[in-house]
Amino acid sequence: ATVRVPVVLLTALTHRDASIQGWEAGADEFSFKPFYPRELVTRVRSILTMSQARKRAEEDSARPGSRSPP
Repeated sequence: ATVRVPVVLLTALTHRDASIQGWEAGADEFSFKPFYPRELVTRVRSILTMSQARKRAEEDSARPGSRSPP
């Protein structure tokens, strides 16, 4: 089984090419310094929530007798 770990890049690089390269490399989120702690925590929580939902959906679809969505 493959494990998917959410990736958040936090960087001092502020140009658009840096963020595009980060997403192309597989990052789930990209934040620039200076960052706001509350915003970062909110983004991480959101990513974790989506990751957990994706995992549950994958587990449900792998169960015998489960139907794939239309």
